[in-house]
Amino acid sequence: MKAIIAPIILGLTLAVASVHADDRHHPENSAASGASADQGMSPGMDVMDMERIQERMREMQQIMARIKNSKDLTER
Repeated sequence: MKAIIAPIILGLTLAVASVHADDRHHPENSAASGASADQGMSPGMDVMDMERIQERMREMQQIMARIKNSKDLTER
């Protein structure tokens, strides 16, 4: 009896996991627009927002590189 119950429980667990992994029954996830879905942006983000974020990221990377290469402790 126990030998039959374990495979049944395992099979049901795998079936439930595969159903939850299928996005066809999650319309809120597939409602993203084409541009924002391609770039990984949320539906409310604009291309200008993404450009501003990327510019800020470049600025922060430059600051971090300057800190890393600095020999002066007060400048760090």
